[in-house]
Amino acid sequence: KENLNAGSMIPGNQEPSNNGTTEKYCYGNDNANCDIYGGLYLWDEMMQYDTGQGITGICPPGWHIPSDEEWTDLSDYLGASAGLKMKATSGWSSGGNGTNESGFTALPGGTRAITGAFGGLGESAYYWSTREHLTTNAWRRRLSEGSDFLFRDPIDKDMGYSVRCVK
Repeated sequence: KENLNAGSMIPGNQEPSNNGTTEKYCYGNDNANCDIYGGLYLWDEMMQYDTGQGITGICPPGWHIPSDEEWTDLSDYLGASAGLKMKATSGWSSGGNGTNESGFTALPGGTRAITGAFGGLGESAYYWSTREHLTTNAWRRRLSEGSDFLFRDPIDKDMGYSVRCVK
């Protein structure tokens, strides 16, 4: 029911490293945003530098990062307006709030771009899956303020997105 907020914050212009410490971005380099929206993670950091499907990654014990197939199952179950049913009833700008019929309570935590800049707070929510697409990309899910859909697209692994864990 909430975005993962685990690890130590690093500045948006710094890259995480495979050092045994979970590193996250907080939108605008502000810890308060992690408290509200959760952390933003690069794909490799989220996966703890392992490319296996269904792995725990940075999720707590007993939980795992959702696979692309699990995201598809959720989308299929919720139907054509999956995004509307997943979005929180408040917190989205420009009238983009949802019904939260699913109980997912998606908040628009935005993204950390490859350049280190932040964008999309209040407008979009992005979620990683464990499935790679080519060697530099992975599949994500996207919710946008002006749409009722849950989108699926491949994106560069060096983007910073939210993480949901599945039990």
